[in-house]
Amino acid sequence: MQPEWDALVYRDPLATAYQTHAVSLGGWRIDAAEMDLEPVVIAVRDDAGTLVGLAPLAIWTTRHHGIPWRILGSLPGTWASSWDILALPEWEEQVVAAVLEFLVAQQHRFDQFLVRRVGRKARVARMADSLPGVLTTWRTPASPVGHWLLVQPGWTGVNDYLNRKQRSLLRRSRRRVYDDVGARLISDGMDPHEAARRIATTHLARWGTERSEFAHPGRVDRFGDLLEAVFARGQGGCLEARAPNGESMAGMICLRLRHSAVLYRTAYNPAFADCSPGVALDADTIDALIQMGI
Repeated sequence: MQPEWDALVYRDPLATAYQTHAVSLGGWRIDAAEMDLEPVVIAVRDDAGTLVGLAPLAIWTTRHHGIPWRILGSLPGTWASSWDILALPEWEEQVVAAVLEFLVAQQHRFDQFLVRRVGRKARVARMADSLPGVLTTWRTPASPVGHWLLVQPGWTGVNDYLNRKQRSLLRRSRRRVYDDVGARLISDGMDPHEAARRIATTHLARWGTERSEFAHPGRVDRFGDLLEAVFARGQGGCLEARAPNGESMAGMICLRLRHSAVLYRTAYNPAFADCSPGVALDADTIDALIQMGI
């Protein structure tokens, strides 16, 4: 289903880089290995069998006041970012109606419909408001797990949208990272599993075992599987500011979709905090993406 799934993502003007087959399936596999997770993929096709809409969901069980509580919704982890129903523009109303019809018919399978990280104008929001007799819960995170790069026509680099104070900070950061420390910007040729290990090491150093998702056993390898599919399909890459001794100063995953990108899983090594390596890496990544036409 991967080719037609991604074809739908590229034709849906509201789709995000988080909704590609590689990221969605990789997220399922990561979460399914750590909890009782049942994928539920609602596919809508036209009379010719062409995929015109898709709603990748999941069912999992938690406990509510000691009683098993079944939840249907977007994935429980950070893979749910910017989640929404996928649809071709001309089929939007029919797709939303078909997904709603399926959920109403399947109400006996879940106790709560949980939607995360979507706006109230999203397709799934409009549909969820029509679910009769179903507890619908909206959750919005305090901070995003990634940030979009929105490039205006005519921009030539990151300095085009920085104010004077920000430009000064960026110059200092680049000088400390590249001139004083002698770091290199690694932007291609990295093995996906090696990239996952290096990102995880930096993430753990920054957030610790209590807050970093990479503290879960086996998650680094499963994240590497996700990156392998993303890299192979040209839908993203890993960027890293690497010190001369091979230590990572800062790293991130960049997910791409059409003429947009999301900087994802950004983390910096606190041992280099004085250099602000994340500032330099973000700016260099944005400059590179602008030159690529993103």
